[in-house]
Amino acid sequence: DLPAEELKSRLYQLSECIKKNVPKDESIKISKDKGLKQLLEEYVALQKDVPNGWIYSGDKTAKIIHVPYGVTLVKSEAFEGCDNVEVIHLPQTIEEIEDGAFTDLDNLYRFESDYASPDGKCLIIKNTLVGFAAKDIEEYELPTGFAKVAPMVFYNKEQIKTIIIPEGVLSIGDEAFMGCLNLYHIKLPSSLNFIGYKTFADCISLRKIVVPNSVKVICGNNFQGCEHLEEVTLSDNLIAPNESLFGGCNNLKKLKCKFGSKDGRCCIINGVLTDYFGTRSISEYVIPNEVESIAKFAFRHDEHLQKIIIPASVTQIDDNAFFSCSKLKYVEFETITPPIFGENIFSQTALLAIYVPDEAISVYEKVFKKTKANACVVAKSKSNISFWISAQNCVKPHLSIHYQI
Repeated sequence: DLPAEELKSRLYQLSECIKKNVPKDESIKISKDKGLKQLLEEYVALQKDVPNGWIYSGDKTAKIIHVPYGVTLVKSEAFEGCDNVEVIHLPQTIEEIEDGAFTDLDNLYRFESDYASPDGKCLIIKNTLVGFAAKDIEEYELPTGFAKVAPMVFYNKEQIKTIIIPEGVLSIGDEAFMGCLNLYHIKLPSSLNFIGYKTFADCISLRKIVVPNSVKVICGNNFQGCEHLEEVTLSDNLIAPNESLFGGCNNLKKLKCKFGSKDGRCCIINGVLTDYFGTRSISEYVIPNEVESIAKFAFRHDEHLQKIIIPASVTQIDDNAFFSCSKLKYVEFETITPPIFGENIFSQTALLAIYVPDEAISVYEKVFKKTKANACVVAKSKSNISFWISAQNCVKPHLSIHYQI
């Protein structure tokens, strides 16, 4: 008369008990027991109905959950709402855990599985760390024996303060440590070569991090929102990301790598300006000549810049490059041929006027009409302080000023 889910869980416990605790020479004798045989037959029959892509459908207040034998795939939403679960049992049939399956299980204390580490804290399947039971853990050194950290494994594990990742790990997935609000120290191995998107985003207690020279790829927004981050050592072998790495890192004081600009204001990776670090004292900035493109969100949320001068070396400006630069009013281009513009590059700015070479007025007008930038296109030779005053009365976007003031 038990519900099917409860029956499956009890039968699973029974089969595991037999497998682990009954000597081989006694297993035949026990299996001949009529009642047990019937139970096991019913258990096997139930496995035929286990769907591929399992989601827990039992009591959401349960402290112990058994994933049925026969399940091969656990869905990302499998344990949604199971806030009280402390122990999760997983069978040998598991082949894949979708990203984020154990997110927000703050009371999860351990895994019971052949795939679990000896202390039950780590779940490792196919050479990948796919789950971490963080209850009561503040400092932890991960075990050896895996090569990848799956996306979102430590997502929002707010109590964790220190993590040591062992040698042999090659990659860390997207958002793996995102939202670890109290994480202030993490040691990355010299074997690491890939760090995914937003891996350390919103780790607001992180103050210092060293990215080893083995790392070749680090994806965008990696340190977004790390508002207390003060010192970063980057790998000298990075391939340039197409998006900002340090958005919202307003306290960053030291960028240790070959990619820092001479003035210390920019991170430039293989010609791509990924990030600009402004201060209250800088209202006008000349982008270095070594820059060939400006990455997404590179200048976002700067509250002090009023004017930017973009050199002829820049051939591309990606989406939202100057997003929410609230005081930015004037932009000067030194090249006759306009760069390739992404979308919304001057979104939420105070842009009034765009200086361009005299002979390039018509070309820039056409380009900026597509970008929907609400600003006047102005010949550089015609500009002076009086113009900036009169420009505030220029209400038609993309209007050229051809006369001498």
